[in-house]
Amino acid sequence: MYVNKKLLREELAKTVGFYQSNDINLPVISPSLSSSEFDRYVNEVHGLLTTENIQECQANFSRYNYPKYDSSLGYTEGDIVQDNGIVLEAIQNVPVGTVLTDNSYWFELDNFNQYLYQKKLQGIDYTLNFIFDQKKIRNKVKSIYENIRLYDGTANYRDVVSNQNNFVGLRFRLKDDRDLLTIINQIGTHFSEAVSFNLYLYHSSQQTPIATIPINHTKAKSSQWTNQSDLNLRYVSDYHDAGGEYFLGYAQSELGTAQAYKMYSLDWYRGFECGSCSRSKEYWRNYSPWLDVSSFSIAESKFNVGVDLFDPQDVGITNDNNYGLNVNITSKCDLTPFFLQEKQNMAESIKYATGLVIMQDMASNVRGSNGAANQVKQEANTQTVSVDGVNGTVFDMVKSNLRGLSFDLSGLQSECLACDDAKADIIQGTVTFR
Repeated sequence: MYVNKKLLREELAKTVGFYQSNDINLPVISPSLSSSEFDRYVNEVHGLLTTENIQECQANFSRYNYPKYDSSLGYTEGDIVQDNGIVLEAIQNVPVGTVLTDNSYWFELDNFNQYLYQKKLQGIDYTLNFIFDQKKIRNKVKSIYENIRLYDGTANYRDVVSNQNNFVGLRFRLKDDRDLLTIINQIGTHFSEAVSFNLYLYHSSQQTPIATIPINHTKAKSSQWTNQSDLNLRYVSDYHDAGGEYFLGYAQSELGTAQAYKMYSLDWYRGFECGSCSRSKEYWRNYSPWLDVSSFSIAESKFNVGVDLFDPQDVGITNDNNYGLNVNITSKCDLTPFFLQEKQNMAESIKYATGLVIMQDMASNVRGSNGAANQVKQEANTQTVSVDGVNGTVFDMVKSNLRGLSFDLSGLQSECLACDDAKADIIQGTVTFR
């Protein structure tokens, strides 16, 4: 449904904020928590949601597992790190090596700020879960295929690929679908000798490699698999133009005397000749509607391998080679881009949902000696449920707002969001949640 939950949370968190109090005795709210992309502030949900009331009713909670600060990395405004139990937020883009004591770059998040951050993420999760569960999207979003290889079988040991100082490998073209994600889980290699070299992943719209993958092939005359992470291919991405081509390849000059084995009966255009004697034909039928694969070759002399991009027009394309490479891939629907595009539409719902989860803490607080907390507890109890004769509780407003969310789902392909029957809440086209 959504592959990068961390990214989705981080981006949706920017849609709502909290008012900064003018009372110098109250905590200062961090820059990211006190700002909102769309002018939506949680304090507007109900009069009880003041900084003072939230602080007095603040419940105990477990901190999120924030990433540990790494001085070798740069950080983006809004990033949160921890170091020796201290949690800090980057208040502007942070250059590599900037010390955590530099207050012009870092803001220390006390327990109150961490509490607000957690509640905002809970409000985001509340909203997403409502959309997925109540509106039946969860059961409609499909995985196209899981963990299949480009081919299965035995290489032709008599058919080695001669090294001619070319940059060679596999070219991938993806189906025109912004919500379809292809993940390379593993890369298979098959060479005559043990050899170490770099694989490079290029996109035809980028002048430098988008990934460099070290390969340590230790098995002579044998295939070997190398696990991958975060090696994702998209038709549409924030990092390259829509469409285009991916090239996964290596420089033959790096192989020394090692040679690649060519796969037996390979035909990228029509599947595999021996359709009845291996699973390769079945694999090809699974991925070929979504992923077009072929092999490519270009002279290393035409560009700086691993530094810049060759001219894609100079590449030689063939349908009967694999240059010793195979990949294990998964293709699934990922609605992350869709929800990020719709985040303004979701901001009001996230605001109300965040207010609700804070008021639920107020209603359940057990700080018996805290007079302020006790004063708001009874009213908060009323606001967090639907009560006969009481119209417009916070709970009512949250449910009403979530039900009122409208999305245009016409941009989603039928393969990613299947049509419902007449009784369902969502159909393809312009959809209103009721």
